[in-house]
Amino acid sequence: MIIEKNLNIPLTTDQEEKIILFSKKIYESNKKFNLTGLKDLERIKDILIDESINSLHSINLSSNKNNLNVIDIGSGAGIPGIPLKIINDDFQLTFIESNRKKCEFIASACNDLGLEVDIINDRAEIIAHKKSYREKFDLILSRGVANLSTLAEITLPFAKIGGSIISIKGLNISKEIIASEHSVKLLGGDLFFYMTPTKYSSIVGWKKIDSTPKKYPRKSGTPQKDPLSLK
Repeated sequence: MIIEKNLNIPLTTDQEEKIILFSKKIYESNKKFNLTGLKDLERIKDILIDESINSLHSINLSSNKNNLNVIDIGSGAGIPGIPLKIINDDFQLTFIESNRKKCEFIASACNDLGLEVDIINDRAEIIAHKKSYREKFDLILSRGVANLSTLAEITLPFAKIGGSIISIKGLNISKEIIASEHSVKLLGGDLFFYMTPTKYSSIVGWKKIDSTPKKYPRKSGTPQKDPLSLK
């Protein structure tokens, strides 16, 4: 899959309406249980949804568009997977989220938006060892889930060779990128871009160039507690 920088894609009226509907859905559901720390409708739209779309618009996902198999790891409120699906409905999209209530929210939101997706309520560390998911995806997404060394261990096993991993992170992460170099290489990946497309976010892109050793990811919780690094 070829990913290029700096592509601006205008939204249709239908896409804009779905974004507004999704923003309201998060806002109302967030009153009942914690989906996001953002409590204001405008900030939910601007920082969660528009930010994800603007970040993903800064790269070109057009190669193999009709057949792109995408997985969103640690999806939370469905970010960035649902915004991506709104602007690229042809993509095949799977969510992995360990929190049951958040999975139920994603299912309800996608039903309201008319989006067909798969949702897995489990830990990524477990699902990554299942044959039907391991090294099967063209594109792996995550947004602010963990530090990059941890993300490498829980995302790279899902990517097929030649696939890509896109992580939306905060700003000032140069040291984090350097610290993750060992784990990314160990797990079969290679850094192929880092950019700051908006005033809030950075995007780190890895390419899968070799198979991930079978023992990774380690058992649930270990990648977070003990990130892979040079000892």
